[in-house]
Amino acid sequence: MSVVAILRRNCRELIIKGLRTHVLAEVLCRELSDMLLSKDLSLNYFFNGELGSINKGMTIKIIFNRELSKHEVLALEKFFSIRGIKLIHEINPPKQELRT
Repeated sequence: MSVVAILRRNCRELIIKGLRTHVLAEVLCRELSDMLLSKDLSLNYFFNGELGSINKGMTIKIIFNRELSKHEVLALEKFFSIRGIKLIHEINPPKQELRT
């Protein structure tokens, strides 16, 4: 399984799946923080899974305190593209109106 990044919930959540080593996870988190962290954007990290080639790898879930701007999304696309990681934009389905 290769590493995949998924941008969800109207650009407020980033999930990175398939990390095989803690070094790769640490480097990605540090570089993402350096690139995106600003006075009005904070990042919260959540880690899950097991490292190693036998397991499916670690998953990192990053929650942003606000939606990312177009420029921040473009920066993420370039960031992952350079590293050979596919970035998927998961579009939320439109909310359905309640009928009474």
